[in-house]
Amino acid sequence: MQAATKLSSPPKETKSPAPDRTDETTVRRLLQQTSAAQPASRANDPNMIVRLLLETARLACSRYDRALRAHLPGMTLGRCAVLIQLAQHERPNQAALARILDIRPITLVRLLDRLEAGGLVERIPDPDDRRAHVLALTVKALPIIESIHDLNRKTFNDLHLGISEAAATQLRVLLSRIQSELTAARLNDDPPSRPQAPAARSRELADCDDRRAGDVAKGGKETA
Repeated sequence: MQAATKLSSPPKETKSPAPDRTDETTVRRLLQQTSAAQPASRANDPNMIVRLLLETARLACSRYDRALRAHLPGMTLGRCAVLIQLAQHERPNQAALARILDIRPITLVRLLDRLEAGGLVERIPDPDDRRAHVLALTVKALPIIESIHDLNRKTFNDLHLGISEAAATQLRVLLSRIQSELTAARLNDDPPSRPQAPAARSRELADCDDRRAGDVAKGGKETA
């Protein structure tokens, strides 16, 4: 009896999983699909509003951060905030600027150290208080500030994402109302006798983002 020969089939090629290419467009499309699929009972869910606000803010900050690194290497969101506020307030001291930015004094010191090392800010002894310093912009900082304003205008126009000017105006009004309500609630939560704690978002903006963007700009790790 002749033995039957069994031909082995060639092994099938296995496709490697596609790389994760999730970007802002994909996230935005998924959010739209998710919103459309939500039942009517969740349409008025306040938690959904908070999630959308947080996700939108995260995407907007990420987009602005990339544009900032591309147009102004070495600058970060925190450093830009310091320069803009110094341009709007004439020679504040460090304590006053920390209150304006709503960040911890030690965080402001790190930001000022970087800006002073870059020749953008100078500390001047306060004539009224020998223990304090007032802050002033240098001539070198002026074109940087103008570039920041230009980038802000361009980013604002890009973030409209196809909505009308009337819708943008309505959005600003609604967000301002939410901000006012949250600010009032925060003031009620913090008694006047106790120093107000800096906002977590502002701390992260000036501290963590400053370290992260500074690392990217210099191509390596950079200590705070």
